[in-house]
Amino acid sequence: MPTVGPIRLERTGDSHRTPRVRADGAAIVEGRRAERIRHLERLAGQLPRAERAAIAAALPALLHLVELGEQ
Repeated sequence: MPTVGPIRLERTGDSHRTPRVRADGAAIVEGRRAERIRHLERLAGQLPRAERAAIAAALPALLHLVELGEQ
């Protein structure tokens, strides 16, 4: 039998996600995201001011890359 992804399983009624599982998963993802942000803040704090400014100047282009990737 071929492998079937979770979304397809939901559509066919063979499986479903419960709100609790989604909430728990969302909390885990958010916790990991928050930890990555704290880690990057600590690292960025070690950079010289000019390098922090260069990263800040690049943010619009980086955000544009994210938008392109979401299309």
